[in-house]
Amino acid sequence: VLRKQITNEQIMNAAKIIRNNKIHLQVYSILGIPGEDLDTALETYELSYNIHPQNAWCSLMQPYPGTEIMEIAKQQNLISDGYNFESLDPSYFSSIPLNIKNKKEIYNLQKLFQFGNVLRIPRSVMKYLIKLPQNKLFDLIFKINYGLGVKKIDNFTWKYVFLVAWHSKNFFKGKKKEKEELKKYSD
Repeated sequence: VLRKQITNEQIMNAAKIIRNNKIHLQVYSILGIPGEDLDTALETYELSYNIHPQNAWCSLMQPYPGTEIMEIAKQQNLISDGYNFESLDPSYFSSIPLNIKNKKEIYNLQKLFQFGNVLRIPRSVMKYLIKLPQNKLFDLIFKINYGLGVKKIDNFTWKYVFLVAWHSKNFFKGKKKEKEELKKYSD
């Protein structure tokens, strides 16, 4: 679906070369794509775990209208008919708009993805953690790891990280209010 045209073995070999040359390794994964199930999501986690990156970002699929992946989601009846740009969540870390199996577990895996990589939580343990109910602790773990990752990658000051976090918090609140207002006028 994502047409990455690279094998997991090639990814593992590239990661080994990067680590051997003492280059900062960061992976960026997407969960919740059309056709994904809990097993394939855990395979994505395990691949990241095995290459042991310094940072392991993970977002949730947000199919943009007009893209091929959106058409695939429509063909597989994974998305509502009225889905459009206004339906997009302001953050690709917040929700999975596709109607996929094990949505809760995949959402939890995304929240714990970097945390699990940093603490070296094996797949066998992670598969039980993600079965827990969605909760604010997982969201907090994600936000803390995200902030630590941004600080580490870009070498930002703590002051800057907190200012960005504060701005983002207000930004997303504003977007939610804006969506509610638009909905009032569209009815």
